[in-house]
Amino acid sequence: MKLIEKVVIWYKTRKANDPVRSCKVHKEIGCAHVDGYLCDMGTCSIRSSYEGAIAIAPAISQVGKPLEEIDDVNFLREEVKRLWTTLDDISTADDIAKYDDMGYRELVGVYLRERSQNIVSDGYNLFQNKDVT
Repeated sequence: MKLIEKVVIWYKTRKANDPVRSCKVHKEIGCAHVDGYLCDMGTCSIRSSYEGAIAIAPAISQVGKPLEEIDDVNFLREEVKRLWTTLDDISTADDIAKYDDMGYRELVGVYLRERSQNIVSDGYNLFQNKDVT
């Protein structure tokens, strides 16, 4: 009987740590790297970013004006410049971290966290950050 209990515990533990079966990102939106050697659910930056976005999603519609209602053209122009610079920095990160996938992911992660400085999203719509209004 103890052997059966050990097998059941082993199976539950294995299932809980299996990204294909337990990863929220893979289940809800799909993730290509779940079968790869880089996928470690404990340290996955994609999973932690996604779960962080899900946690703030209900409050996002209350943080500021929807993008369509922002009248400040200068603010919007500055945001376009800032976001273009972020895209350019991501492109530069690709050049910096050639052949270093983890280094590239770390650099891009820094830039992705900066994108919500003035504009935030619930995944479908854009809103002005409340600290900017």
